[in-house]
Amino acid sequence: MRLITVVMKEDNTDNRTKDTIAMMDYGFNMYSVKNIISKGNKIGNIYINLGKEEYADISSLEDINIVNSNQDNEAKFTYEIETDNVTAPLSKGSVVGKITVYKDGKYFVKLYISGCSGSSCHSRCFITDKKTPPARGMGRHGWR
Repeated sequence: MRLITVVMKEDNTDNRTKDTIAMMDYGFNMYSVKNIISKGNKIGNIYINLGKEEYADISSLEDINIVNSNQDNEAKFTYEIETDNVTAPLSKGSVVGKITVYKDGKYFVKLYISGCSGSSCHSRCFITDKKTPPARGMGRHGWR
């Protein structure tokens, strides 16, 4: 977790430093990063009509983390997977579904499931926070 502080209208550097330290201490004591979906973990699958393989795994290209208040240590995160009707071939980066994340049963964030095609993908779909993920060299299971 990264924090940025901005201190304005302080008379001197010592006061700015003290205020910055106080704000950083508060931020790191009150908030922490919580992993809700780990990189590469299979969390489901999607049916691919006319595909070489009937189903493709759904996993994440990277850890899906949220900043959570330490006051909510007992907060429970759940998610629902909603997939579209998908017919092969998949276009690289096409949105093929959504994952809705809930915090204590209330809507928290929506993520998208993107498809990839070709032999380099080995029948996988990935989670992203954008409708069109950026191209990135992630090896044989990622975007090219």
